[in-house]
Amino acid sequence: MLLRGGRDLLYFKYDDIVVGNWISRLLSSLMSGISKLESKFMASVALRDFKNYLKVRERVLGDPDSDYKVQVIMSSYLDENPAALRSLLEDWLDYWVVKWRQRVRLAWRDDEELSRGQRAFAATKGIWSRLPRRRELKELVIGSLVSHGEVCFTDLVSESLIRGVLYKYVTSLRDDERVLSFVERSPVTLLNDTLTSVEKVVKSRKPLVILRVNKQLFELYESGWERYSTFTDWP
Repeated sequence: MLLRGGRDLLYFKYDDIVVGNWISRLLSSLMSGISKLESKFMASVALRDFKNYLKVRERVLGDPDSDYKVQVIMSSYLDENPAALRSLLEDWLDYWVVKWRQRVRLAWRDDEELSRGQRAFAATKGIWSRLPRRRELKELVIGSLVSHGEVCFTDLVSESLIRGVLYKYVTSLRDDERVLSFVERSPVTLLNDTLTSVEKVVKSRKPLVILRVNKQLFELYESGWERYSTFTDWP
């Protein structure tokens, strides 16, 4: 096992660049007419999703050190058998593109669906920052999404679904402290309610992620799309 340290972080950053460039080039071949901006943005999302897929595949999802472990796994592939990693990535990305087309919608202006998601996120901001065992809960939800074939925007969709459930609690209990007290006493209830939302998502074919595109910043990759992403609010 690699030791933690600055050298490892540099290696991991290099590994991310390599795999991210693979993804970007593959996306350009899979999606005709895609721009360099689009391929870079989509590659950044796909890289995070691919790591979550590897966590599930290699059975480290939910481990306290899963982020570090998946980087070690990816590094080992690149050192020992890069062709196997490339083949695995190509097969996975074919399906990821299908899910992107099915689950992601671009919005050039605010609409009601976008506004509902923004209200839910604003109403749960304080609770989310203090939510106990937030990371563990999120990884369990990611695992459920991936096992059901929902492989696109897994980090963000999992958070959206959890916060959608918390928003229902806020609407019912009308007090952040009461919601936090309830979740601390009954964390399994929050998990089960969120997994029920996952089941609803799987049965539906509507978009899960709405990307609010800022026209003035469209050519600036770092702030053009990702800052303006939000998610559908599931009833």
